[in-house]
Amino acid sequence: GGAGGPDAPTVDRAFLTQKVAQLEQKWGAEVKALKQDLHRTILAHNHNSDLIRHHRDALDQARKRLDAQAQPKPEQVDAQMDKVERMLRAGQAKQRALDALTERLALLEAQVAEA
Repeated sequence: GGAGGPDAPTVDRAFLTQKVAQLEQKWGAEVKALKQDLHRTILAHNHNSDLIRHHRDALDQARKRLDAQAQPKPEQVDAQMDKVERMLRAGQAKQRALDALTERLALLEAQVAEA
């Protein structure tokens, strides 16, 4: 017996369970792929940071050498500074992309948690 009588719509529990499992699998795979993307992006970003630090150190060394010389060539320093400036800007753009990706991943995980 129970409420609703014989006309009550029946829910195919097995079908529903299967659909939910499929969805969870799909989301799981997508979140995993996103996490791998994020990990690769972080590695690349850290590598860029190391490169920039290396360039800054090299620039400091060059400055010290130039300061020690009687006739420094300012255009060489300017060229090197432009190069570092460009790298810094590229690094900041990558950082923004990384932040956006992290945000998207957090959003996805929140949606998965709600499902």
